[in-house]
Amino acid sequence: MKVKAFAKINLGLKVLDKRADGYHDIETIFARVGLVDILELTLRKDNKIIVTTEGVNIPTRQNLVWRSAWLLQKFSPRQLGVNIFLQKNIPIQAGLGGGSSDAAMTLKALNKLWGLKLSITKLEKLALSLGSDVPFFLLPGTQRGQGRGEILERIELPKRFPREAIIVVPKVRVETSWAYSRIKDKRLRIKRECKTHPSTLRQAQGSGSSLRFENSKCKKLLSSKKSRTGNYDLVNDFEKIVFKKFPELGKIKNILKKSGATMASLSGSGSAVYGLFKKRGNSKVLANRLKGMGDIFVVKIRG
Repeated sequence: MKVKAFAKINLGLKVLDKRADGYHDIETIFARVGLVDILELTLRKDNKIIVTTEGVNIPTRQNLVWRSAWLLQKFSPRQLGVNIFLQKNIPIQAGLGGGSSDAAMTLKALNKLWGLKLSITKLEKLALSLGSDVPFFLLPGTQRGQGRGEILERIELPKRFPREAIIVVPKVRVETSWAYSRIKDKRLRIKRECKTHPSTLRQAQGSGSSLRFENSKCKKLLSSKKSRTGNYDLVNDFEKIVFKKFPELGKIKNILKKSGATMASLSGSGSAVYGLFKKRGNSKVLANRLKGMGDIFVVKIRG
């Protein structure tokens, strides 16, 4: 069995509050992009789980692919095994969700390969134990995430929303735990009604906001300044923190915006920075200008 594990970008990311379990509540929009890892799975009749990789060196028991298979194997009455070959193309520690996507696709593929017939609800619970954004990759389309990112709701992006993307991944790596630790308490104070009554995104008709919170007292996550031209703003609460320590990331965002990107943003806590364009030709030209600033990927938002 051969499967694709797609990367994601965050269309806005609001960090709301720290929870009793140590995680933070967030608001974000997860969107898949056409950058993929490839997983090839071959059934074994013994109970061994063998994972080999190309493009990255990850200790076996730290590899989310191995951990996913090991977790799912407990539900196999015959204790079947598997050989898994991972062709790694999505940069790690870049805010693109590569490891989480690999984990989700491993769960889905092995559920079929091993004939386990576990429900999507059960797979989502297993996915959450592996990482906050792993459940997203089990579901189709673009999803709005709440809670740790596991409370998901499918949404449709407006027709005029730019879907051609350039992703720039510099050599620096941003630790997610470090980024969250720098979120100040005063920035987590949100209006009580936003916390008590989580808003839902909708496509506004005849207004200047294409994707916004129902509750007008809550901050907009993704808004349009000019509805006729589709000139969108993104809000990512990590940018101020991350750009201060890694100014080269802020420089990349500025280059993207000045070069015609309809919108540009950090993805997750970084280090990937992306720009969205309406035409693929524009993004290809800009990709040449960005050479030397990091790995460049010209992709498209899917779904």
